[in-house]
Amino acid sequence: MTGLGLCLPLIDGEMPTSLVSRLSRLHGTSPRDFCSDMGLQWPHICSAHPEQLSRLAMLANVSLPQLIRWSGPLVSPCRYRVGHEIASTGVFRRAATRVCPRCVLESHAAGPHYGPFQRVEWLVLSIRVCANHGSALLKLPNAGHAHDTYDLLAQIDRHNSAIQDAADAIELAASTEFEVYVRSRIQGQAAANWLSNWELQHLHRGCLTLGSALLFGSTENSASLDMARGRAALDRGYSALQGGPAQLLNALSELKSAFKTERPYFSTDIGDFYAWLKEEGEEPKLTEVRDAVRNFIIDSYPLRPNMRVLGKKVCTGSRMTFAKARQVSGIARARMKMALGHVHGKRQSSVPVITDVKVDDISLAEDLWASLSNLKDAADALDVHPAQMKSLIGAGVLEAVRLQSALRYVTKASIAAVLTLIDALPTDRPSKVLLPIAEFAKAAASPWRGY
Repeated sequence: MTGLGLCLPLIDGEMPTSLVSRLSRLHGTSPRDFCSDMGLQWPHICSAHPEQLSRLAMLANVSLPQLIRWSGPLVSPCRYRVGHEIASTGVFRRAATRVCPRCVLESHAAGPHYGPFQRVEWLVLSIRVCANHGSALLKLPNAGHAHDTYDLLAQIDRHNSAIQDAADAIELAASTEFEVYVRSRIQGQAAANWLSNWELQHLHRGCLTLGSALLFGSTENSASLDMARGRAALDRGYSALQGGPAQLLNALSELKSAFKTERPYFSTDIGDFYAWLKEEGEEPKLTEVRDAVRNFIIDSYPLRPNMRVLGKKVCTGSRMTFAKARQVSGIARARMKMALGHVHGKRQSSVPVITDVKVDDISLAEDLWASLSNLKDAADALDVHPAQMKSLIGAGVLEAVRLQSALRYVTKASIAAVLTLIDALPTDRPSKVLLPIAEFAKAAASPWRGY
């Protein structure tokens, strides 16, 4: 098979349909007629059939591996290979025209042997700007027939004025770290990390939902963000995820503390990010992040016994509501908060408004209250008047504790120590020179007549 007399270079990242559109224009015909004349089938070129791409590579004298890599072939229902990555139709739109307005104008100026082109990465919705120009990518309306939409140059001719307006009016913006990372994934140049197994749609939805919650609140609908806020959310979510599980847990803690309610709940606090993970079911590529989020929920929220969280049943959680803790321990909420504030060294004003407590902390509160006595009970135990307690505390005879309130308590250990000392005192027997205290006090109340 002989090659074409008039050929064009395949631009890095350019789709085969873009190349055929440029070749057909160079030969003064349409892509469909060009393919018919060359023994090709235009619909099959659009669908990236391997045998058609092989024939096109020989005719156009271009690299077949490169042609296949940037063709966006279907690998399974609704999933495509995009460069070195996999993406679903949720984030990759092969049957669309999305161009950089400035690239189009520059290629027009370069002459017919160069011509406008379309890179496969421009059809990934996660990428919002051109890496070369910082221009926002422009999606052109689809043509009347599906295969006509793939004819790039015809699409540009139809919407040339809109492209010109966009090129004139658009504000330049540098690529975000997220966009740089997605491009490096598509080009097979990204360093390995815990996100390496995620497909492009996972990266897009995960970063968008988490970033939206962190930037705009967990009640914000991440799907309705405009371009500027969407780019910011994607980048913020990526910064929270790319550092690994520890950085993700910091982000989840931020969401929990930001959503201050009397009855916090994890699906409300985490918002669309949790809904997305739940929607993905048991997707194996998301196992590590799903486990990290589930463990955070178990450690941070009270859960019903045998509740299912992200596909797994949780027999017992790490926290209880104050109401449940009272059933278990008999300690009311106010006393529980006072005890835990003392145990953990927190002022009452710094204790967050929450309705749950760590299961392990319940025994700490029980132990603390079991070790203390109020002043009245302490006075009864020592058989002294309650008014004398302040003097005993001030003299250091009894150890006092103040629990985030004006009330003071006495440790039972110090009461026991005093009683032990009293029990160890020698017992005096009545004699001629000794009187019982009661008799002495009675005698002292009247003139002494003993001598």
